[in-house]
Amino acid sequence: MQINEPCQNERQHKDSEQSEPQKSDNMMPTDISGVASVAQHLILRGEVQGIGLRPRVKRWADELGLRGWICNQGDQVALQVAGPAPAVQQLQDQLRALACAVDIIELDHDLAPGALSAQSGFAILPGEPLHVDRLYQVPADRGICETCLLEFHDPADRRYHYPFISCNDCGPRFSILTALPFARANTAYARLPPCRKCQEDFADPANRRFHSELISCEVCGPRLSGVGLADIGVSADATPDDLIRRALACLNGGGIVGLKSLSGMQLLARADNESAVRRLRERKQRPCKPLALLVPSLAWAQRLAQVSEAAAQWLTSPQRPIVLLPKTKAADTQLAPSVAPDVPDLGLMLPVTALQSWLVESVDAPLVCTSANVSDEPILFANADLETAVGTLCDFALLHDLEIEFPQDDSVLMENQGRTTLLRRARGFCHTAFPVPPGETTLAVGGDLKNTFALARGGVAVLGPHLGDLESVKTLQRRDWLLDQFSALQDFTPRRICVDAHPGYISRQQAQRLSQQTEPLGLQVVQHHRAHLLANHVACPLPSRYLALMWDGNGYGDDCTLWGSEAFLVDAGKITRVAALAPFPLPGGVQALLQPWRLALSLSFAAGISRADVLQRLVSNTVTESQLAAVWQLLEKNLNCPISCAMGRLFDAMSYLLLGTERNEYEGHAPVQLQYCAQRGLEDSTALQRDGQGGHAAPFAIQLRTEGDLLVGDWQPAWRDFFYGASFSVSAQNAPASVKQQALAFHRGVADWALALAHRFNVDHLSLSGGCFQNRLLQSLLLERAEPMAVHLMWPATVPLNDGGLALGQVAFPDPA
Repeated sequence: MQINEPCQNERQHKDSEQSEPQKSDNMMPTDISGVASVAQHLILRGEVQGIGLRPRVKRWADELGLRGWICNQGDQVALQVAGPAPAVQQLQDQLRALACAVDIIELDHDLAPGALSAQSGFAILPGEPLHVDRLYQVPADRGICETCLLEFHDPADRRYHYPFISCNDCGPRFSILTALPFARANTAYARLPPCRKCQEDFADPANRRFHSELISCEVCGPRLSGVGLADIGVSADATPDDLIRRALACLNGGGIVGLKSLSGMQLLARADNESAVRRLRERKQRPCKPLALLVPSLAWAQRLAQVSEAAAQWLTSPQRPIVLLPKTKAADTQLAPSVAPDVPDLGLMLPVTALQSWLVESVDAPLVCTSANVSDEPILFANADLETAVGTLCDFALLHDLEIEFPQDDSVLMENQGRTTLLRRARGFCHTAFPVPPGETTLAVGGDLKNTFALARGGVAVLGPHLGDLESVKTLQRRDWLLDQFSALQDFTPRRICVDAHPGYISRQQAQRLSQQTEPLGLQVVQHHRAHLLANHVACPLPSRYLALMWDGNGYGDDCTLWGSEAFLVDAGKITRVAALAPFPLPGGVQALLQPWRLALSLSFAAGISRADVLQRLVSNTVTESQLAAVWQLLEKNLNCPISCAMGRLFDAMSYLLLGTERNEYEGHAPVQLQYCAQRGLEDSTALQRDGQGGHAAPFAIQLRTEGDLLVGDWQPAWRDFFYGASFSVSAQNAPASVKQQALAFHRGVADWALALAHRFNVDHLSLSGGCFQNRLLQSLLLERAEPMAVHLMWPATVPLNDGGLALGQVAFPDPA
């Protein structure tokens, strides 16, 4: 019997089968007061380990005078409890109040009267392994809690300045796990037995670290160490205070510090030192992609960005993600220009560990905080790697001797009008399990960008942590190693592999080789945008009939062209592609994805604009007339010009037409520049006074026409209007008012097209996925326009809209068998 429902839409059932209580034929005993006594066996599933649940239940049981026991079993918690019926019911009510952490509380069965009569109290028993047919729910890493932080800064506390302070409410979990259930012996702490004082704290029900599996202190816990260049020497007997002083001297002198944090290595530099930020960019080989910031406090975050109440909750949550927030004007004066050039948002995070807090509070200024790796390679996590990187990636490294078993990047999310969009799903999030249709034990390998994997067994799926793009051999090797690690933890052997439809994807090619080597192992091809759709369907509550908009930059379609502006009508489980943009060529293939000027030329060619006008209008300081003419010739001869209808490519082309963005220096670079320019247009007070809708430029009107069974978005007339009427700027930040209004008009036109589709197909729910919907302005315009139309916009808060969610959709694809 289930006695509580999952909390909100983000909590998922982990087991669909609920067992009814076994009724006893015997008379129910009574206690001395005449109140009926009962005994029950309860099973708790969901996020129930690593959150201090067992000591909490022990305290409740003692207060209520109940007998019994509780223990971790595999990934669940089992307890038997006996006592007066009202007290047992109160315990269940208190468990029900934990619904946001405990997804399912199941009354497994009633026990026979007197079953626990020999038990004198309530005990916490040692954990035990448990084999189940479903996948296991693993505990999540949790950022440092306020109480531990207060103790850390309190000179009178035993754990003052102890870098690895933690408790039942915070500290590493998944990143140090070697087996289940969650217990010290099954983590990297296994080789660090608690000292006498920690053992006393562990055994004391009145202590806040009662039964805290990772209890430790400076006597028995992990050891901090440092490695520096010759001029930052570190003695073997250096104390944590000595090491922090050296790290601070390095930071304040414009140096770069490498830090082994909760789940991987990070690089830190003062964010107000332009020289230091530029040096960090050069070493990471990351020329212009925005850098995240570690800030000392929520007050600091509010100084640099517009922090809503929901965003503040995320910043201070146990997950401690990087949160993208709109910049304030103060950010431009208090941060080095190279931190986040020409973008509308800042990525901010609060300290995850005491060590981070110690550093950033001592500096009392924001620190650039980015993964310790060369761009496009996986995050470093082993001491030897960062020791080797001293002198190349960093000038000084703070290390420790606690092994990281599952390295993870920091998670990244965006909060907008109370809606959460997860952009990178890693530390703090990648433990969550999702319900999927039952079928074969399945591995899904995702795509080549923002790669991760997913596993499914027994109607439950888990999505692994963000790994990165598979262009790097090192990332491929990390993916294979991490998949082996995670499969071992889950005791997982696949019988089916799901892959993307793109024949050129490395992820697909590797999976094909694996399927040929292992028997029996089926290979299931899942079209890219249907996988996006299914990921939303799994992670977000949706009605039986809705329209799914899957807008991104690239996805191999059923017709062997590159899709990316798809509308699918979902009706009683049937998925039908019903609309897309009119197609256009990509001159030069992959080169067109990197160079937006090629796309601007291509769209102009497809729109029937004359060669002379195109060559004159699109020439720039670095894109010459001869280059434009050569690409025009490719289009005329249809040489190396694959066909696409991707919305992301339309954003690329408009970014060059208005801003001269000649190259995508990182994925989404050109659209981000365009968004920044448009948001500045929205903020333009003069434009707001001139036009009640905030701008004088007519929207980019995408027209509707029917071609067979498909509704086509004709962008060509609007492109011609913008081509001949657009102004031109070479900077999003310094664009003239006319360019800002044109960028805004483009975003409005795209939002209008989305809602026109909802009206055309008579739906009141739109499911959104794909990288285009990570655009804060586009989201805001859609939310603003959808409300008066009574159209509900749906996207999950726990799965990325980009290709980071692809594997979950693949693994949910119905098994043909």
